[in-house]
Amino acid sequence: MEATPHRRAWTSRHIGGLLTAMLLLALVVHPAAANGGGCFVTGAGHIGSDENGNGISDRPGAGAAGQDSFGGDVMGMKDGSVRGQWQNTTHLAGTKHVFRGRAEFLYCWHDGGPGPGVPTANANRAIWGGPGKWNRQPGYLFIASAADYGEGRNAENAGIRDAYAITVYRDTDGNGVATAADEIVYEETDCVFGDVQIHPPTGGHPYIPSVLTPEMDRIASTQDLCPNDNW
Repeated sequence: MEATPHRRAWTSRHIGGLLTAMLLLALVVHPAAANGGGCFVTGAGHIGSDENGNGISDRPGAGAAGQDSFGGDVMGMKDGSVRGQWQNTTHLAGTKHVFRGRAEFLYCWHDGGPGPGVPTANANRAIWGGPGKWNRQPGYLFIASAADYGEGRNAENAGIRDAYAITVYRDTDGNGVATAADEIVYEETDCVFGDVQIHPPTGGHPYIPSVLTPEMDRIASTQDLCPNDNW
């Protein structure tokens, strides 16, 4: 009579081990494999200009027509939350749009490429986002993604350089989570003139990975990355 509870406990332990192994396998095969040891993000710069029409970025200066300027920071907190502010300003011909967002999630990983350089971190890619305002109007969401392959355009050992992407959504269904069903009101992805820094987590800013949603995965997987002959 004593054997049955013992056998159930043994089965529970082994099922738990099997589930753990399955989770580790999923992390290995996922394109955003594991979490690269964690991170927090700071950055500022501009992207998106193509004055000569060759399909790649040139550098006429921040604020020029066709460029986005961006900046902010995103970090984990001791209570397990994510905190940060992010601004992206477009400079489309004849039109200027300002997005101001509050970061509420953060996920980072290493994609096998170079970087991030100094400060030394295990992750060289990060994706983050949350709710925000488009031209001061609420009801919008954003997802931003960055690659830190060294110290901006002056990286000495990287064959590719920092990159940044942002997608702004109208929260069509009102659930506060950006999905493929939400209307995209703006998106841009390009090389960075400036610098995106992916830092290692600290005691004050620990890293607890957010859930990687299908839309986050789509953006991270399709973001433009930048050969160094693009500047």
